[in-house]
Amino acid sequence: MSTTETTQKAAERALERVLAIIHNVDEWLDSDVSAAYREQPLGQDWARVAKVAEEVGEAIDALIGCTGQNPRKGYYGEPDDLLAELADVAVTGMFAIQHFTKDNARTAEVIMASLEKAATRAAAAGYGDSR
Repeated sequence: MSTTETTQKAAERALERVLAIIHNVDEWLDSDVSAAYREQPLGQDWARVAKVAEEVGEAIDALIGCTGQNPRKGYYGEPDDLLAELADVAVTGMFAIQHFTKDNARTAEVIMASLEKAATRAAAAGYGDSR
């Protein structure tokens, strides 16, 4: 097997694992909600989207902390804290997408469409290609 084929297989396994995690976490979040949400699907929808916003707030706080923007608090946290919070934003967004699609292939399609849109814009600006 060539290096390219090995890399392709590893990428396919990684994508399968990512989608399995998204599916499993979505099932867990749907099944382990409080009684107040169990019979309120719209409430669960709002909670999933609001959770993304909450994570964005944590990323902003991490940025403030590692740049010392708030003179009252000074510097707190490290750049890795910011990276971790940004990752939380990304995965929480993926969990929210899965909540609404309930379909791994559709979730992957939505995420890829967003990535392809960004790639097309970058290519139009002279960075990479949009394939």
